Amino acid sequence: MAEGELAAAIPIMEAAVANISEEMIAEELASPEAAVDAYFWLGWLYQVPPTQDFQRAATAYEQSLVFEPKDPLS
Repeated sequence: MAEGELAAAIPIMEAAVANISEEMIAEELASPEAAVDAYFWLGWLYQVPPTQDFQRAATAYEQSLVFEPKDPLS
């Protein structure tokens, strides 16, 4: 995948995660696994070239923990 295609995916993922809330998860309108995956991939997109915005990547990764706060090693 070309760098331009990766950068073009960012606004799509941002729009997707903008609609996810803890209330949606509680009401089972969205799954926690899907929320975790969406924030993970958004973080990944932020960290790879050409964006390489590590602060936004870290924020996206941290947000995924809101929806799945379990110990990743368990």
